[in-house]
Amino acid sequence: MHFRYLIALLSLFTVLPTFAIAQERVARLEFPGNGEGIAVSTIGSGPAVFTAELIRPQGQWQAPQCAVEVLDFWDRAQSGWSVDAQVKGATITLTVSAEQPEPGWYCLNITVRDGEGEWTVDRTLDDGMGRDIPQLKSPMICLVPEPRTIEDVPDCPVAIDTLITSSNREVSDEIQLVLTRLLGVRWARERIAWGWIESRPGKYDMDGSSMIGNQYQHATRARAITDDFYNNGISVLEVFHGVPAWTTDEEGNEFKVFPNDLRVFYRWLKDMASIFSPSVKAWSIWNEQDIGFFCAEPPDQYAAMVKAGSLALRESPARPLVFLGAFARDPRVGGYAEILFENGVSPYVDVYDFHSYAPVNNGMLAEAIDTNLTVAREHGIPHAWLTETAYAFPKSSPPTLSASRQKQVRYLLDAYTTAFSHGVSHAFWHSLRPAAPFASHQFGMLNANLEPFPVYQAMAVMANQLGRGQYLGSFTNANGASVQLYQDGDVEVAYVDADSDTIVIDSEDSSGLVATDVMGGRLALSAVDGGMAVKNDGWPFYVRGTAWKGRITQQPVPPVAPADNEEPSGVVVRPRFPRECVLFTPDKPASNWDGVATNWAPRGYAFKEGESVPASVEVYNFSSRTVSGDIWANMPAGAEADTQTQPYTVEPGGRAVVTFTLTFEGEGGVVTFEAVTADGDLADLSVSKWTPKP
Repeated sequence: MHFRYLIALLSLFTVLPTFAIAQERVARLEFPGNGEGIAVSTIGSGPAVFTAELIRPQGQWQAPQCAVEVLDFWDRAQSGWSVDAQVKGATITLTVSAEQPEPGWYCLNITVRDGEGEWTVDRTLDDGMGRDIPQLKSPMICLVPEPRTIEDVPDCPVAIDTLITSSNREVSDEIQLVLTRLLGVRWARERIAWGWIESRPGKYDMDGSSMIGNQYQHATRARAITDDFYNNGISVLEVFHGVPAWTTDEEGNEFKVFPNDLRVFYRWLKDMASIFSPSVKAWSIWNEQDIGFFCAEPPDQYAAMVKAGSLALRESPARPLVFLGAFARDPRVGGYAEILFENGVSPYVDVYDFHSYAPVNNGMLAEAIDTNLTVAREHGIPHAWLTETAYAFPKSSPPTLSASRQKQVRYLLDAYTTAFSHGVSHAFWHSLRPAAPFASHQFGMLNANLEPFPVYQAMAVMANQLGRGQYLGSFTNANGASVQLYQDGDVEVAYVDADSDTIVIDSEDSSGLVATDVMGGRLALSAVDGGMAVKNDGWPFYVRGTAWKGRITQQPVPPVAPADNEEPSGVVVRPRFPRECVLFTPDKPASNWDGVATNWAPRGYAFKEGESVPASVEVYNFSSRTVSGDIWANMPAGAEADTQTQPYTVEPGGRAVVTFTLTFEGEGGVVTFEAVTADGDLADLSVSKWTPKP
């Protein structure tokens, strides 16, 4: 019975009419930009012209109708733009242009319909690291101010962490170089990897032919990039970390450890300074050595690296600046900075370097900056640079107009002006291209098609407006607006910020004053009671041509003279202890100013009471004379060395090794090895922190 009913039911369905299922109409969008693959043009270089293509998956377009709505940063529709559509088969080529456009960031909302109806415009972009991520569907463009000349602005505090050398080769180097130049900055931060340049001892891979791993990065490419920067008035700060596998016994850990022999590092960095001269003006010795992701060595080991690296760079005729590796976190945690500077690194360093992504509005960024500047000044380093800061947006909800406006742009403005007003010399945004160190968030000023987010325009305008950007001080005007003053050559520039939509600046007239919004647009000045009114829509703006120095109430941080240190002797002391003594606690991550938890790099060593610990003290001589004397072992209370002194003699370019046996009791403390010459002079010392094993 049931079987017959089933047959009847199936027969019924076979005679029912079939209905066509409507398929979604999706046109793929390609955006080659201005014809050269670039989505940025300069104001004053002629009409702005950009091209987009709409491609249907099959068939040909039949009398399509296209429209392009041009919206600015504030989501306002723009007039003065025209659209020309050319149809050929399955492709519509749209030319969007403006004869006299205003500076600014714009997005192009493109719609298309034909006889079949409305089409969905879609595109999927790769983030440059092998992952497809959501992106704004609308192409983004910038019309930036013409970059100022190197003669007009020889240096500028507004800088960028470009990451070009370490980007995928599928991401055009040339486009990234052009986009960097159009920002108008004077400093770019780049990266090379020792292990990718010298994969075999003494054999520099200058063409990438024998590269292992990431074969797209090698010295020839890096040199071409830095040379382009140099030829266009941009100085390069080069950073590196990691060592070749052949330099260490720590197999698989080359990314985080230092070489067994500092002489190979000295030779490599000396050669790199020569190869990259004069393009690279500064070298940062390692990156974020205070956290476990980048370093598995205690501060006494890092101090020896800094000394050897600095001595190598001083041999270069170009004498590049020597940067301490950037601190990622609070340098005081676990006594890292204290131990590092007790090792006597200050005379070897020109610039203190740090990173912070801390929030601005709750004061955490200011705290991070002040903490790092205090550490630098306490140890006689007069200059401090913030070489990474940024706002990373969630990949699951990429920057809408609102998010870009309120997060990325606002963070750039607040972070940079906070840094400058607290005494930071230069600030670098991380990064130019898309960079995605976390699965959930992405950094960068550009999307995967190298189109600019609004933060790109904001940086170009800031660099253009501040120029040389010597911070003079700040005050709050009579109408409650916060005003920072900068000196740009002969011109005084004000950066004005307030929450209100209209700000009154207390100037009697507008003669000689030029007000500009954060996207580069000109703002009108209108006379009102008490001064000149500027309608700013709640955003900061710049005023060039002010004469307000007399109103400053908050003076800049006074400069600090470099510590009065003797010139380094050329001798470097490096203690070596068993690896199992290194106190590393990767299972105990801790949070920082930015709220991100991370593992800290080792701060020192741990001992078991009564246990004998062998110590090999390496003495390197990077000077041109033979050095001899004694190594003195100074132990904390309750600990002792089998002998207090050991003699050493080391030829120029050589290394001597002396050994001690250490025994610990009590609470531990610092172990110091001093290299004293036969003349009684202190050539160098090392300081290591020891604590009982947990």
